[in-house]
Amino acid sequence: MIDFDYLELMQLKLCMDMTKDKMFMGGDMRRHASITEKVETSLRMLDGVSENSEDEESPFDRLMRWKKENQK
Repeated sequence: MIDFDYLELMQLKLCMDMTKDKMFMGGDMRRHASITEKVETSLRMLDGVSENSEDEESPFDRLMRWKKENQK
């Protein structure tokens, strides 16, 4: 299992968003969707947000909150 921190997951989410339209075969699309779902679930878990939450905090706001909480 690969252990990503919050910033690495945000970077991976960005890469997944940028490559979504590049998938053209069914298997590629399914794997891309599966990986994207796992990344988003991991981000929500780190955020402490449940999947059914009505939380409207933007990804940028979550990133800034994470950065503030983890500054040394």
